[in-house]
Amino acid sequence: MNQLVECAQILLIEDQMPPHEVGFKPNDFLLSAIAEKKSDGYGRPEDAFKRMVESRK
Repeated sequence: MNQLVECAQILLIEDQMPPHEVGFKPNDFLLSAIAEKKSDGYGRPEDAFKRMVESRK
């Protein structure tokens, strides 16, 4: 989560991206902590959220 916050701050401050656009960017960041399997290496937050929602059905 800290990494996503830091990336969002960089997009807002340094890249001067509008807040609305910044809201979509973190979904595409690759993070090792949310990979579906260790062998995958990395996963995207959007995919992890979809897996979480599907597991609740």
